[in-house]
Amino acid sequence: MDREWLRKVLELARKLVSRGWIQGDFTRGEGQMQTWCMWGAIMEAARYDPRTEINHEEANVIEEMFKNHSIGKTSIIKFNDELGRTQMEVVVAFDAVIASLHPPAEPEPERLFQNVPAAEEPVPA
Repeated sequence: MDREWLRKVLELARKLVSRGWIQGDFTRGEGQMQTWCMWGAIMEAARYDPRTEINHEEANVIEEMFKNHSIGKTSIIKFNDELGRTQMEVVVAFDAVIASLHPPAEPEPERLFQNVPAAEEPVPA
């Protein structure tokens, strides 16, 4: 799966649930009043890609990413619909998965030879 495509889909889905989030249904309402659950937002975000839908393999990868990086062993649907769940918790779950898709920062190079004199310094005999 293309990580860049997935990152863009999840970033858009995050924006959708930030704007309006629901439990117990994929989506409700229309236009500015439309709300989404986590999977509803992911599916809506993926529609902006020419492929128009997420296939079964991609859905499994997305489920595993959420389980590994934010929601634990439960499914996305169960996490979204859990009694007492908040919109902020859903947004934070998206943030964790999106962060996992960014390449890690390159580590600071270490000086391997701390006591090597600089080129302009004479080498002791």
